[in-house]
Order: sequence, then structure tokens, then C-alpha cells
Amino acid sequence: MLFRSLACASSGDPVDLVVSSGTALIDIPDLTGLTQTEAEGNLVAAGLTVGAVTTQSSETVEAGRVISQSPVNCLACASSGDPVDLVVSSGSTPPVVTITAPADGLVSPEGIVIKFSATANDVEDGDLSSDIVWASNKVGLLGTGPTISVILSQGRHTVTARATDSTEVLGSAEIKLRVRNSRGLK
Repeated sequence: MLFRSLACASSGDPVDLVVSSGTALIDIPDLTGLTQTEAEGNLVAAGLTVGAVTTQSSETVEAGRVISQSPVNCLACASSGDPVDLVVSSGSTPPVVTITAPADGLVSPEGIVIKFSATANDVEDGDLSSDIVWASNKVGLLGTGPTISVILSQGRHTVTARATDSTEVLGSAEIKLRVRNSRGLK
């Protein structure tokens, strides 16, 4: 409330009053789909502050973009300086591929069948083991599926098991092994 000095006023003199309507409420903008930097800039421009920022994997929202906010967008619902929390996409999580056999560092005689086994699991798509693609840096494609049996040529091999999820995100694991000739050389 603003007032004139009443010390100078006489009884019956008019007094001007200005009554505050309270703190002005401001809008919270819709930040979903914006990059984190854009969202933070919009909050500051609106007179708000950035609250907690967390990340979450998403199959549908590109990495670095806002998935959700709290509180949600609204008109004339916040006070200046209020925090707005953001959930930002870390993108799609790659499948976790684990080679269960043979052990890394295996040394095998030439001409022996080697059994390879692996699992592939994806947070969004579940079990992808049947989609595993096996390859050797020396031979190329070895086969597909959770288990394959192959005879590898003599030499050192890096064998990779790969799985791709529904959003084309790749997960892989590799082992190194050596196939020696029948006389134990190489």
C-alpha cells in the first residue's frame, strides 16, 4: 500500500491508496520436445528456474530432448523464480549382449567344432537372443541365433556377437580366441 504522509494531512483530507493485487502469476511453458538447452532458456526467459534435471531412456524421444516436466505447462499458475523439473531423454538403451561360451582367451586345436552361445536383452524390446549375428574378424559372418557351432580357421580371431533393437540401436560383445594347428603352432 502506498500513501501520502499522514503527518501533513488534516482531518477530512483525501488520501490516495494503491492496493496490491498480490504477486503476479506467470505461465509455465510447454517444454516437451525441446533440447535441454532450449528448455532451460525458455524457463529463464519466463522468470522461472531450472529444478532437478534427470535422464531417462526413450525409444521415441531423441537424446538430449525433454520427455516431460513438472509442473506441467499451465497459464498464470506459477510465481517468479519457481523451479520446473525436467526429464531429458538419454536416447534408446542398447541391447545388452553377453557371450556365455566359449571363454575369452580360448585356445583350440584346428578342426574342432567350437560352440558359441550368447544372450541379448533390451530394456524396451526384451529378449533379442534369436536376433544375434555372429562374426569373426578373420572369417566374416559365422551365423545367427543364440547358439552356433563352427570350425574356425587357424589363427587369432576376434568373435563378435551383435544384436540390434527395434530403433536400430546396436549392442555387442566380443571375445578373442586362437585356433592352433594340429602340431600346436600358431
